[in-house]
Amino acid sequence: MRELLDSVIFLFAIVDAPGNLPIFVDLMEGMEPRLRRRVYDIATVAGFVIIVVFALAGRFVLKSVFQIEVAEFQVAGGLLLAAVGVHAMVASREPDAAEAQQRPRGLEIAAVPIACPLLVGPGAIVTTMLIVERHGELHAMLAGAVVFALTRLIFWLDAPLRRLLGSFGLLILSRIMRIFIIAIGVHFIIAGVKTIFHLAK
Repeated sequence: MRELLDSVIFLFAIVDAPGNLPIFVDLMEGMEPRLRRRVYDIATVAGFVIIVVFALAGRFVLKSVFQIEVAEFQVAGGLLLAAVGVHAMVASREPDAAEAQQRPRGLEIAAVPIACPLLVGPGAIVTTMLIVERHGELHAMLAGAVVFALTRLIFWLDAPLRRLLGSFGLLILSRIMRIFIIAIGVHFIIAGVKTIFHLAK
């Protein structure tokens, strides 16, 4: 249970549904509630399916196609996660007004960009594959199921959360999540380097 909890925390921090809520709200501005719920349903299912695909196929791609060892992938994945976290800390997440007017407003936004890359981007994919390497495919899929169940719950509570926290509160929560992402990346880098040095002895 402890390992599963750690995996859920890692993946939930990367998916960062609370931090992405302002973007989702902007994308669906003016959309009727029934359609908004449908978008959230589709985005949740699509995000989980992507996690399952990479959980099942990631190990084969790494070892059979690219012949990458676990420790090497840990270091590379950790570097990517740390870079994603740092970039998200310094980059603006505010939607551009001119761009917002040109965005699609129907169900098509559920898969792109909400499910991918906003929920399941490179960081979530790397984290899933690292969980697979540590604990196996079933563990990674179970962690993904818990994370996307929590994500759907957050979607259901989007209006109360926005009223409770406000834009500033959501921004602070998002920045805290980014710090976790950087720490997770550093953790994977250290674990990978330790393994490489251990094998080199």
